[in-house]
Amino acid sequence: MKKFTSSFDERQKDDSLRPFIAYGDDEKIGYTSLFQITSLPRTAVFATMLDQNSQGKGHAEEVVRRVVDYGFCQLNLNKITLDVMGFNKKAVHIYQKVGFEVEGKKIQEYYIKGNYYDSLAKGLLREKYENGSD
Repeated sequence: MKKFTSSFDERQKDDSLRPFIAYGDDEKIGYTSLFQITSLPRTAVFATMLDQNSQGKGHAEEVVRRVVDYGFCQLNLNKITLDVMGFNKKAVHIYQKVGFEVEGKKIQEYYIKGNYYDSLAKGLLREKYENGSD
């Protein structure tokens, strides 16, 4: 556990990465981050992993919105991107509700348990988010 804590603390010092522990109902429910943060053109990539037992309880959208708010309001980002498995309909729906738009499709991007899967490249511009993209 000490090695994990040390690794997390070191990542906190990296300006190109902002890792967060996600909470729901005062319990740790997962991990989320903005990474590949660039000062110009002010972009970052979003990623999240929520515990399976915490899914379907309304936490995911709040986690996404909080990290997006942080990226736009605290880091002054212009754009946040992400990559989502095309078959993950719940995640695709949540990202769409927050305002992420499909920018492209990556054919057979992931290989899982003997099968190839497509992914969707999605992006969200600060201007669109601030103007209410719901």
